[in-house]
This record gives sequence, C-alpha cells and structure tokens, in this order.
Amino acid sequence: MHFRLIFFLLTMLVFLGCSEQERDVSQTDSLPPAPVLSIPGTILMPSETGMSEFDEEEHQKVLLYCWIPMGQYAESEADLLFLASLGNRGITAVPIQFTSEVRNAAQNQMNTLGIPVAVAIGDDSLKQFMRLDVLPAAVMVQSNGEMFFQTGFGCAERAVRSLN
Repeated sequence: MHFRLIFFLLTMLVFLGCSEQERDVSQTDSLPPAPVLSIPGTILMPSETGMSEFDEEEHQKVLLYCWIPMGQYAESEADLLFLASLGNRGITAVPIQFTSEVRNAAQNQMNTLGIPVAVAIGDDSLKQFMRLDVLPAAVMVQSNGEMFFQTGFGCAERAVRSLN
C-alpha cells in the first residue's frame, strides 16, 4: 500500500515538474518588444537619389539641432564641431533646417567648417516639437522615450550632458 502511494506521489511530482518547465519556456517567448525611438514629424535627409526619410527607429539616441546659419560666430561653430564628435558616443547628430534655402546655407556652412554631417529638412510638426522660440535649439531624443530640450549657444553639449 505504501509502495503505491509513494509511486503515485513521485509520478505526480514528475508530471508537475515537466509542466512547470513548459510554462517557463512559453513565458520567455512573449518578452516585450525593445523600445523604439520615435520623433514627431518628418525628417528628410540628403541621399544619393535626392531626399529620403530619416528612419529614427534604426537609432538609440538622436540629437536634433537647429541654428541660424549666417556669419561666422565662434559659439555657433563650436556647436557644429561638437555635432561631428557625437558618432563616437553612439549618438546620431541630425542638424536640421525647415526650408530648402536655409538648409543649403547650413550645409555650405558645415562644408566650409569641414564637418562631414548632412543637414536635414524637417516639417512643421517637427518644428513645433523642437520648440524653436530661441535659436540655436537642440533636442536629445532616446529610444526609452526620454527627451531633453536646450536652447542658446552650447545647447547641443548641454542636451548630451543631460543624459548623465
């Protein structure tokens, strides 16, 4: 009689143990998706075929930067040179303007300074999102949803320092 009871209990333990393993495996199959970076509006980047839409989902951190590309101001040039250094930090710098004429002037300024970063064009939704009451303006956007807004000379570096 004891033999049957022990045999029954051992069988139940083995059966319950197997079903627990199956449950654990199914739980790992349904992990939440990784966070995806999202920026309101549309950003068009120069490409070999003209302008193409910037795919922010391919990036973990993006720094948007808008400025007035007129004259040579040491403070503005320092901001632009700082943008060129961000690739080593895993941050995608996106200098941005909102009309073709200003974008072309901004790209000429970048080229004159020897900065190999393309200037993008943004739409009105992006312009509103960036809060461009004061220029220059920078917005650091991360895939975890955090955003840091800064304005004035040095804003790009301050926005990046906000990450820490």
